[in-house]
Amino acid sequence: MLTRQEVARVALRASFEARRKSAALFEDPICIYDLAEKLGVEVWFVGGGSFGGMYAKEMGRLFVPAERPAGRKAFTCAHELAHWWFQHGTRVDDLDFDRPDHEAPDERLANLFAGYLLMPRHAVNDAFQRRRLQLRNCGPLEIYSVACQLGVGYETLLNHLRWSLSLMDHSRMADLRAIAPKDIREAVLGFTAPAHLVIADERRLRCCSPRRRASWRISNTGWRLRAGTNYPGVPSRTDSSR
Repeated sequence: MLTRQEVARVALRASFEARRKSAALFEDPICIYDLAEKLGVEVWFVGGGSFGGMYAKEMGRLFVPAERPAGRKAFTCAHELAHWWFQHGTRVDDLDFDRPDHEAPDERLANLFAGYLLMPRHAVNDAFQRRRLQLRNCGPLEIYSVACQLGVGYETLLNHLRWSLSLMDHSRMADLRAIAPKDIREAVLGFTAPAHLVIADERRLRCCSPRRRASWRISNTGWRLRAGTNYPGVPSRTDSSR
C-alpha cells in the first residue's frame, strides 16, 4: 500500500498530465468543465443536493449536484474526474467526500488530484503575488478573493494551503476558518447575501476587458469600491470591517 506521501506524488503527477493534455498553463486558473470536455468526459448537472457527486464508469460520465455552491461544484467535478482518470469503478460520493482526513485510499487520491488540478502551487503563488499579499498576514477577504479567482470555495482553498501545499500552519488556518464565507459576503455588501458572491478584484485577470474588469480594490486594511462607479444593490460607502 502506498504511503500518504506517495499517494500525493501520484496525484500531483496526474494533475500535471491532465493540465498538459488540456493545454492549461500551470499558473492559470482553469474551468474544470472545459477541461473535462477537452479530455472527452461528459459532465452532467443533476438536481438535488443529497449526494456529493458520482462517476458512472459504464457511461463515462460525471454527475455533479447542480444546487451546490459554485466552488463546491467545481471541486466535485475535479474529484469525480479523478475517479475517471485513475479508472476507478463507479462511485457515488457522500456529502463529506472532500474532507482532508478522508482515509479511503481512492477518495484521498481523488481529493488530492482535484486540489492540485484546480490549485497548483504556481497558480496559488501567482494569485497572492499579483496582489502583493503574504499568507502570514492576509485576511479572510483576501483569501476569499483568491478562492474566487481559482474557482474554488473559501474553506477548500484554506484546506489546500494547509494540508497539500504546507503554506499555512494549522493555527492560522483555524483562525481563518472561524470566519464563515457568509460573514465575508455580508462585510463586503453591507447586508446578508445567501447567494454566492464572486469578488473580482483588479488583479484577478490579465485579459479582462475594461467593461467587465473587476472593481474591487483589496488591501490589508479592508475593502472599498472604485470611486465614481455605481453598483446595483451595493452601498456606496467604504467600510474597513471584515
